[in-house]
Amino acid sequence: MKRNCVYCDHPISGRSDKRFCGDSCRNTYNNYKNRKRNLVVKHHHSRLKKNYRILAELLGDETEKKVFKRTLLDTGFDLQSVSSYRSNQQGNVYFFVYEIGYSI
Repeated sequence: MKRNCVYCDHPISGRSDKRFCGDSCRNTYNNYKNRKRNLVVKHHHSRLKKNYRILAELLGDETEKKVFKRTLLDTGFDLQSVSSYRSNQQGNVYFFVYEIGYSI
């Protein structure tokens, strides 16, 4: 029985449960199938990268710096895009974009 690749429809040989003619077709097929989910992740990651870049530029060589919230917003910082947050014993909440933290 002749079997064809799920993606490119070329004939395939080998194992009886083989679905693709090669890694390229398998990767392309799965990337196409998962494009909506990947787009959400890509969009969120790009916002995190932008926030990280803004914080890194504002911080410069310093380890700690006070910046007005308006300054962050004017540079395009998205307060909703953080990678994690923590609160200390005093109740102060610290938001993190990867390893750079800030508090409002």
